[in-house]
Order: sequence, then C-alpha cells, then structure tokens
Amino acid sequence: MQPILSVRGVSKTYASGRKALGSVDHDINKGEIFPLLGPNGAGKTTLISIVCGIVTPSSGTIIVDGHDAISEPRAARMEIGLVAPELSVGKFRHLGDTRRTQTIVKTCRYHSCCNRRNPDESDGP
Repeated sequence: MQPILSVRGVSKTYASGRKALGSVDHDINKGEIFPLLGPNGAGKTTLISIVCGIVTPSSGTIIVDGHDAISEPRAARMEIGLVAPELSVGKFRHLGDTRRTQTIVKTCRYHSCCNRRNPDESDGP
C-alpha cells in the first residue's frame, strides 16, 4: 500500500542558524490516525507547517497522495485538510444559539454535529 503521506529527510534550519526540525522520516497510510506528540519546541508545528506548504523545508521530500508538496504545492494542498484547535466546533458550544455562533458553524459546515446532545455521538456510517 502506498502511503497517503510520506515525509523523507525533512528538516528546517532558519537563516539565523536555529534548527527548528531535525531530519524526519515517516509514512502515514490512508485511514490511519497518527498523533503528533512531543514537548514544546520539538518541531510539531514546524512539521505540520511544512507539510501544509506554509513553511519551506531546508531539506527533504514530502509526498501527499502522490503529489510532491515542494514541486506541486497546489495539488498537494488539495489533499490536505487542516483544522487548527482554536477553530474546532467544540470551542463554540458554550456560546449557545447566538446568531454569530450559527453563522460560524454553518460557514464551517459543522451544523449537524452542533445539534447533538452528546458531542461524542457520531452521525453514523
């Protein structure tokens, strides 16, 4: 099985000489859930930013569903969905049924999950 995301030798050193990310090698297969855990300063955000095309790596290759994220950034980005924690629907649940909350939730297309009583309920298969 070809991985949906393949990261090989990806590193980042800024012009100041600060090394933000050492050499990373990892594959993630389609349907796999991969937690990216580590202490502050370990390079988690840098790696995600590189994979999403926000930051340019100093070295390495990133293949996203067959697309080289460096030479084909638009095609690779079309295969990536990134939701920052501060944009998750759960953050809006405490606001109640205000017009602003409804607009945010509908814009993000999460209105069906916000109508659940239990946030752990699924929409089903």
